[in-house]
Amino acid sequence: MSKVLKITEVSEMIGTTIPYTRELLRRGELKGKKVGKEWIIQREEVDKYLGITTNEEELKRELYIKELESKVKHYEFVLEAIKGNMNNIEMMLG
Repeated sequence: MSKVLKITEVSEMIGTTIPYTRELLRRGELKGKKVGKEWIIQREEVDKYLGITTNEEELKRELYIKELESKVKHYEFVLEAIKGNMNNIEMMLG
């Protein structure tokens, strides 16, 4: 569950004044709910407004890609070592 923020916190995070943040909320450019006189905004909505993706699936995908890149580098290193050993064996044989 996403953290709930007040308008003052959100204004600081997105670098706007409180009145302008209220305007963004009224226009629906930033999603939030008005509870009495106060606006409450989910952290996830602030991230969306800022263009920050925090989707768990996307994070898992990025980690998997990094893991695969690391494995590729390891196997490239192993392949170069094998090629070097083959060259040494060829020189010894002949």
